[in-house]
Amino acid sequence: MGKKRSPWGVWWLSVITLGVYYLVWYVKINKELRRASGDLFKVGTFGLWMSQCIPIANWISLANTANRLNMTQQKLGESVSGSPGMTILSSFWFSSQTRYLQRRLNTTWVAGQIGTHSIFPALSVHPAATESTQAFSGSPTATQIAATPAVLPPTNNTSAVPELAASAISVQTTPNAPAGWYPDSAAPGFQRYWDGAIWTEHTAPLHP
Repeated sequence: MGKKRSPWGVWWLSVITLGVYYLVWYVKINKELRRASGDLFKVGTFGLWMSQCIPIANWISLANTANRLNMTQQKLGESVSGSPGMTILSSFWFSSQTRYLQRRLNTTWVAGQIGTHSIFPALSVHPAATESTQAFSGSPTATQIAATPAVLPPTNNTSAVPELAASAISVQTTPNAPAGWYPDSAAPGFQRYWDGAIWTEHTAPLHP
C-alpha cells in the first residue's frame, strides 16, 4: 500500500520541479496512509492541493498528515513517531517536512509489512505439515498458519508463547520450534515471526 521513497529524492524533486512534485507526493502519501489505516479517515486530492497553496492552511494540513501517520501506526501496532509540531517546524527549514515525513513513512511501510516490497525472505511450510510444501513471502495465509507444527518457541519479555489450535495441528516434542509465524498474544490480531532461535521484531496482521 505504501511506497518507500528516498527522503532526499523527494526534497530535490520538489525543488527542481518548483513544487509540482511536492503536491503530487503530498496527495500520494495521504492516500497511502488512508489505505493502510483501513479508511479510518478521508482525504481528497483537490483539498490536499489547495491546503498546501494557502498560508496557515498548509500548516494545519501538515499537522493533520502527521496525525494520520500516527493513526496508521497505531492501527498496525507500531510505535507512534509523527509529531504535528515538528512537521510544521520542519517546513520552515527549507521545506524539510518532506524528509521528516518520508523517513517515518518508510519505517512504517517496512515495519508493518505493507510496503511495495516485502522485507522477509521466502519461507517454506514445514515438511511435517499436512499441507503440501509451498514457498511463500510476506504474511502467511490462514492455511499456512494452520499447517505450522505446534512446537512452540520459548517465552521471552516481548511476547508470550502463542497457543495454536490443537485441531489444526499435531503437537510435536522436538526441543526446538521451527522458524515461522505464530499468533502474538501481546498484540491481538497480529502474528510475530520466530526465526528458530529468537523472536524478531517483524509482525503482520492475522488473516481471517
